[in-house]
Amino acid sequence: MNGILWVETIVSQNDRNKRHKNPHKYPRERNNMETSRNNGGRPRKHPDIRTAWAAASKAYRERQKWQLTKFKPLMSSASEDWFTPSEIYLPVLARLGRDAFDLDPCSPSRDGPIPALKRFTKEDDGLRQPWQGLVWCNPPYGREIRKWIDKAISEYQAGADIILLVPARTDTQWWHHLMDAGGRPEFLKGRIRFLRPDGTPGAASPFPSALVYLMHLPSNANSSRMDKGMASGRSR
Repeated sequence: MNGILWVETIVSQNDRNKRHKNPHKYPRERNNMETSRNNGGRPRKHPDIRTAWAAASKAYRERQKWQLTKFKPLMSSASEDWFTPSEIYLPVLARLGRDAFDLDPCSPSRDGPIPALKRFTKEDDGLRQPWQGLVWCNPPYGREIRKWIDKAISEYQAGADIILLVPARTDTQWWHHLMDAGGRPEFLKGRIRFLRPDGTPGAASPFPSALVYLMHLPSNANSSRMDKGMASGRSR
């Protein structure tokens, strides 16, 4: 058996040597050699393939540009133009047995839409105000989000109970900073359709979202109900 393999190897090597010395007798092999020399060892693309590839690349760039324009308000500090739908915060209030939060430090206006006893608008600058009681915080989703995360952690350590609605960006430093401070995430299914000021839903957000709880929960019925919605890696 080994002898047969040895003979076949010699024959194959001899054939390759002949083709290399006489490329005109083997035009297919000659073309392959030219392809390797002129294209870095890669096979040449057929003109139709090159055209299709260029068209696909152009379409991809145009779609990326369109998505960036479409979702720019959601991914920047202009997030006050978008309201949180009620199906996000009403179940949280129900689990806590509350009708309203004590504070919304990121409210787009004085009258809502989050049910809260007190609201801070952009003019009030919630980063400079004290937070007390049960706080709902849906911070701007631009570069400013780290400042709001640091503020939430500081107020939590001072005694406030805080629920944040944030992008589930587990690859960011601020996310892990929030988890290290005691945050407990509740990952939301699907993508949130934030509301425009007129109440109509916008396009689905381009990122997943999570509720993160910074809570000092007492050992009572409310804490038991609340704990069912808070578990690392659990979705609802």
